[in-house]
This record gives sequence, structure tokens and C-alpha cells, in this order.
Amino acid sequence: MFLDPTIDFAFKRVFGNQAYPEITISFLNALLGSRLQVPVVSIDFLDPFNQQETKELKYSILDIRCTDQLKRQFIIEIQVKAQEFFPKRIQYYRAQAIARQLKAHVKYDAIMPVILVSILDFDMLSYPEYLNSYSLQHDVHHTLELSLVSYVFVELKKFHLALAELATIQEKWVYFIKHANELDAIPKELATTIEFEEAFELLKSGNLSEAELAIYDKALDSRRVELDALATAEAKGIAEGKAEGIAEGKAEGIAEGKAEGERQAKRQLAKNLLAEKMSVNLVAKLTGLSVEEIKKL
Repeated sequence: MFLDPTIDFAFKRVFGNQAYPEITISFLNALLGSRLQVPVVSIDFLDPFNQQETKELKYSILDIRCTDQLKRQFIIEIQVKAQEFFPKRIQYYRAQAIARQLKAHVKYDAIMPVILVSILDFDMLSYPEYLNSYSLQHDVHHTLELSLVSYVFVELKKFHLALAELATIQEKWVYFIKHANELDAIPKELATTIEFEEAFELLKSGNLSEAELAIYDKALDSRRVELDALATAEAKGIAEGKAEGIAEGKAEGIAEGKAEGERQAKRQLAKNLLAEKMSVNLVAKLTGLSVEEIKKL
């Protein structure tokens, strides 16, 4: 009944929709909470989602960017596949977001904070919490003079609360993103604010045009193909690793068997030579066995 919010198209339809800014405002305030000295009251989308435009290129933006009443910039993105250099990429990307604020003839005091909200459908951090945040602080006094960039990570796989356990708006939004596509109706636990009701309405497949459904289906199919390719590659790697291990084991077994056969032949030769009253030292020289080993024969 509902689209999968972790699919890029659906995520932008809900959280990047200029017709429903109250959804994004609720989400940001719930997620960032006390991290914001002043809550978000209003926002302007820098790359708004256009419901009327169905050309695929219109949905190719990589994230949702918006500014609030204080000109703070928020970048919201969702990542479903682990990337080896993801932490470095996001730091580089956020540095660009700072640098691009400085247009010609603009002074440094015009630069406003950039806050990244990154929703991950994989485990990146070693901490057990599903939500982790980073800000640049003084090492000793923990002051925030250098606080232009901060990061908030939501790791969906670490979120395990059931509907009946949801206590905060933050938990409800994370549950919505992770489980909305599994629901047949809006649960009473989430039908608590107009923002949630609007978000579910935007995810109803019946509210999409044929062109929009085609874009969503294509994005969903691409996700499935990508995950299937990863699973196939992983399975192939495991199978090849097992085969290689078996082959190496056989080769090692053959080599070990051959070496043991040679040792047995040398021992038998040593026994025969000793039976002919040959000295231990001479037998050792002729067979290559040690004197100690020959004495044990």
C-alpha cells in the first residue's frame, strides 16, 4: 500500500516536497532536538521535489538540501549500500557545501552552518546506538567555536523498537522510514500528528500517476538488481574461496604424502645399512637423516 521510504524517489517525495515543508520541519526538529539551539520554524528547499514533473532527470538529485529561517543549511540523504570511503566522501562533500556559500563579493561572516543528516541502511559505526552525532569541539573545554559543520547518522539496522514501544517523535520518524512499506494502514501509534498523516498519504501508491509509478518501479527494480548482483558476487566469492581452499588442501595433502613417503624410504634404507654393521655417522651421511633419528630406529 505504501512506497518504501528508503527508495530515493519515495524519500524525496516525502521529505523534499515543497508543498509539505511541515513534514521536513517536524523530522529535522525531532531528529536534531537539543542539538539545535533554535528549532527549525520554516524552510526553503534548494532542490525542491516537483510533483508535477515526471521526467527522470528531475529525480536524479543526490540529496535534499534546505535552509531554515536562520539560513542554516540542512543536507538530508539516504544511503542503502555500504561504501568503503563513505566517511571521507561526506566530509569532502560537506566542505564543498561550506565553500559554495562564499559567492563573489560575499564576506566570511555570511557563511552559515551546514548540518548533515545521513540515514544509513547499513552499519557504519561501532556504537550500538542507532543515532550518533558529531561536532567539532575543543579537545579540553568542549566549546564549539569551529561548529560550521556537524553530522548526524541514523543507522536503520540498529533500530529495533516495535510500534508499541515508540515514545518520541524521533523514534516514530525512524520507524516510519524503516517500516512504512510493510504496513497495510496507518497505525494509531503514528497517526498522532498531521505531519505523519501527510507523509503516509504521499507514500500511498494509489496517489501516484502512472508516470510517477514507473519512475518508482524503475528505482525499486534497480535496487533489487543491485542487491542481487551483490549477493551473487558474495556467493561466488564464497564458492571460489571454498574451491580454492579444497584445491590447496589437496595439493598440501599430496605434497605431505610424498614427503612422508620419502622419509619412510630413508628410514628403511637406514635400517638396512645398520643391519650391515655400517656406522651411525656414515648412515646419517648417506641417508640425510639425523644421528638422533637413526639411533631411534
